[in-house]
Amino acid sequence: MRRTKRIFTIMSLLIAVYVVPSRGDYRVDSKAVKVSGGEDHTLALTANNWAWACGANEGTHIGVGDYWGVLGTGRTEVGYHEISLVRVKDGDMATDSNRLENITDIDAGWKHSLALDVNGFVWSWGWNSQGQLGIDNVLTRTTPVQVLRGEQADDPCAPSGYLKHIISISAGRSGEHSLAVEEPNGYVYAWGRNGEGQLGYGVTGSYETTPVEVNDVDGTGRLEGIIAVSAGERHSMALEEDTDDPNLNGRVYTWGDNDFAVVDGNGVLGIGDGAGDSNTPVCVLSGEQNPNNQNTFLKHIVAISAGWDHSMALEKDYPWEPNQNGRVYTWGNNGQGWGDDGWWDKSNGGRLGNGSATDGNSTPVLVLRGEQPDENPSYPYLSHIVAVSAGEAHSMALDDNGHVYSWGDNQHGQLGDGTDEQRLTPVRVVGKDGEGHLENIVAISAGYWHSLAIDVNGVIWTWGKGSDGRLGLANKTIDSNTPHRIPVVYNQTQETFAFRMERAIEDANDGDLLVGTRGVYYEHVDFNDKRITLESEDPNDPDVVAATIINAEYNSQGSYADGYGVYFG
Repeated sequence: MRRTKRIFTIMSLLIAVYVVPSRGDYRVDSKAVKVSGGEDHTLALTANNWAWACGANEGTHIGVGDYWGVLGTGRTEVGYHEISLVRVKDGDMATDSNRLENITDIDAGWKHSLALDVNGFVWSWGWNSQGQLGIDNVLTRTTPVQVLRGEQADDPCAPSGYLKHIISISAGRSGEHSLAVEEPNGYVYAWGRNGEGQLGYGVTGSYETTPVEVNDVDGTGRLEGIIAVSAGERHSMALEEDTDDPNLNGRVYTWGDNDFAVVDGNGVLGIGDGAGDSNTPVCVLSGEQNPNNQNTFLKHIVAISAGWDHSMALEKDYPWEPNQNGRVYTWGNNGQGWGDDGWWDKSNGGRLGNGSATDGNSTPVLVLRGEQPDENPSYPYLSHIVAVSAGEAHSMALDDNGHVYSWGDNQHGQLGDGTDEQRLTPVRVVGKDGEGHLENIVAISAGYWHSLAIDVNGVIWTWGKGSDGRLGLANKTIDSNTPHRIPVVYNQTQETFAFRMERAIEDANDGDLLVGTRGVYYEHVDFNDKRITLESEDPNDPDVVAATIINAEYNSQGSYADGYGVYFG
């Protein structure tokens, strides 16, 4: 039976962090409220509006060369990466202690990152070869810089040279462009690469180094009434508000490349067979939402997500309406994804979740139920979903019971089902050590080859590709096909926190009390002759003590090597 308590929206959790308390509670401050998986790195946002990052800071790509700066820490040395979450700097390199603060949203792209602050300004950092940072040049920035206004009209009451009044941001999914939505009119701005028309302003080719206005569907005015955007590899998505106004009914707009790697030659824009690229927005067709009339548009959508070359849309949940109950639609490429060797891997398809691993779909198809339990066993579709996220060749969904489902490519264990096998329909993500299932989740994010989730207690769970530290698990940098929690270490004396025990010890003074939350610390801890006390959350509870391990070595078979797991309390 479905639990009666329902998670109606993820946005309530995010809105709650917009108001910064006058005197923070360091334990509440450490709780994660959003995560975002990029290609080789991860971003996290904590309740005190701080931005964090881990993973590779630089990389190499064919035709691009070396790129760096995506973590925003100011470091540029070759091979530098962070294996646990560290604070993003604020861009003022005059001092090493300043960090990015007052942030309400984050988004990790391929080679660059974005953040949105409490005042509606946008910050960017990382590689800038196509102008994706929006700062009127193509210079890489290793710490956050503020995005310029570009074509946005200035506010006579509060003139500024920067993009402002922004409510939604998106950094290209393994791409090189950026999107933002302005309130109250829902105008959309885009900047960066435009080789396939993904900036949506009626021009194809080259790039833009400052924001340009996205056109409406006929190219004569501005797209408006938009509440969210999502940038794919070479395409863009925008979600219209759903209101009583017949002109605003939750439709989805797409633009850019329509034929990248899709079997039938088109599809990622969701506008039917034979359609080509579009450098202005087009409206996604209804597909299986209205199979009796293929000329209608997808509507009553409440969330969107653009993957590398597929798209996802989440339908509004009317529990009393059997045919409109939080179902998930997908379209685009459904076949081969990108393999470790740089070639398309023939065994990692299925990202559309409709039971196939080969054919692409040029209009939306419904994701099948897979392993989701339901009060109606004969109902074939995934339902009562509250969040979706598209990776490179895998997809994720979160239902209103706090359960996570995933499907598609699984070569690095990014589906979290305890295997490395591709899945053509949704499987439920398992729990810690592969026991039971992950529960009480309130937010999800699909990285390129890894996955992330946040539970109701603000704990971050990670799984999938572990190289370069993108999972944030300290010295555990091998792949993981089951979720692991990122523990927090509190300095109870100084009322601070860190996501790595070694870093907490480095920052501690003699006499400090450190408290480690339950979890596994994949670290060889050195106390550096400091006289500090280290204990678990509840040293008198044997279950808590038994679930808290330091100095642990995790072997390739997925278990702790004998003699390395040290419990503490």
